[in-house]
Amino acid sequence: MSVTVYMVRPAILTHLQDKVGALLGNLGVSDTTLFDVLTGKAGPEGKLPFELPSSMDVPHDTAHPLYPTAHGLRY
Repeated sequence: MSVTVYMVRPAILTHLQDKVGALLGNLGVSDTTLFDVLTGKAGPEGKLPFELPSSMDVPHDTAHPLYPTAHGLRY
């Protein structure tokens, strides 16, 4: 299962990480572009502009984020 999450700021996604095959952070792309990536018409690429915290308990834990700033793909 693939999940896309629309984000305008960091989100806690720890609960999804081990339950999905693909986790896509949507930072404002169009529905058409997202569909093209999901169907393989276009390759996914991008880097996170911010880190995603691993927990709400420590939302500013820069030592152990779920995904660090600039995490991402390029094909």
